[in-house]
Formats: sequence, structure tokens, C-alpha cells
Amino acid sequence: MNRNRRRMEILAGLGIIILTGLLLSAGNTVFAEEKEEGVLYSNDFEKEDDVSNTPATNVTEYKINFKGLTDEKAHSGKKSCKIDVTVKGGHFCYWQKNLRIPLTEDITFSGYLFHAEGKHLARLGFMVVYPKAMKTEEGKYKASSGCLTVPAVSGISPGRWCQFFGDSKSIYERAKNWTLKKGYDYTDMYISGWYIDMQGYGGKFWKQKEERQVVYVDDVSINREEPEEEIY
Repeated sequence: MNRNRRRMEILAGLGIIILTGLLLSAGNTVFAEEKEEGVLYSNDFEKEDDVSNTPATNVTEYKINFKGLTDEKAHSGKKSCKIDVTVKGGHFCYWQKNLRIPLTEDITFSGYLFHAEGKHLARLGFMVVYPKAMKTEEGKYKASSGCLTVPAVSGISPGRWCQFFGDSKSIYERAKNWTLKKGYDYTDMYISGWYIDMQGYGGKFWKQKEERQVVYVDDVSINREEPEEEIY
């Protein structure tokens, strides 16, 4: 049994937050091709900051103090992606990288986050789109989407690099069973990208009092797990 499989068994309990109509803007992106065997996406943030603020963000008011590559902190190498915002109110504050990766049972997600400031602990995850989740009265398919939260390997706490690691097996089976139960078509599901949730655990709302959130993100990757070797 390889290392990823052992870790996936430990972290099999993944949570999903269904956000109606959220993050479907990724639908026009091109399906990702593997950079190398098993690697569907990776960024060590040494050269490129490919993260953008999602238009689905529901925040009354916020100010971007800094957003981009920095050498202030790094999980590996010399740089990471820093997001420094001051938020006044609202609910969701998402930053994302749009992708289009067919959702299968053998995909793993890994990323590192350093929470430097703010009481709402941020988290990482990836977005899933179900193109044929529902049918309208006219018999046409209607898409739905959701955000798959990824567990922190050793919990999350400020002031240190925390790894988020999870697999797609549980969400794939849950989505498949749900659509089959409803009589819908579960095919063509895909990962529409990965995200940074500045809202943090618990889904708490920001109040009128300003809050500054500062996080660093590094070494994000989405991989296709290698099959286990059969033993005869």
C-alpha cells in the first residue's frame, strides 16, 4: 500500500459545502493535461501567482492590502503566495485557481497554508461541478456546484505551515449516489479549480468590525494517484 493510500484512509472523512451556482465561471476553461505522469496541476509559487479573487465572493466591503508572490515566508523554495485583506462584513471570501479536471476516484489534493493574522482560520479545498445534477421541467439538465473542503493533516493553527490533504473518492461516490437516487446523470462531473477560503472554519459571518486576514499559500498540487501494484 503506497503512502498516499495510507494517508487517504486516515483522512477519508471529507466535508462538502454546497453553494448553489457558486464558481461555475470555470466552465469555460480547458480540461487540464498532465504536466508529467500523475500530475494534473502544481504550483510552488516561485514564478507565478495564478490565484484570483472569485466574483462569487459575498463580502460587504474589503480592502486588498497585498496580493502576490513574496519571499517573506515559504514552505519550500524561496517564495509563496501572500493574501493580505481587511474585511468589514459579509460571508464568503474566496480566492481560486480555475481548472477543469474530470472528477474520478483516484485524485488527491495537497496544499500548504500559513495563517499569519486573523481569528477566522482559513482553509484550502477544491470546487466540483455537476453538469447533469438536475433536470428542469423542460427536461434540460441544470448544473450544480459545490466546494469540497480538504482536511488539515495535523489540524490547523496560526503561526505554522499546515498541510491540507485529501482525496476525491468519498465526494465522487457521494455525488454519484445522490444523482442516481434522484434519477439524474452523474457523468461528466469535474473539478473546476482549487480555492482558498478566507472565511475559515465554522461558516461564521464577519461583523461590522474590521478584521485583517493574512495567509500564505505554497506547494499546491492535484495529482492522479498511481494504482497499487498487484501482489501475486
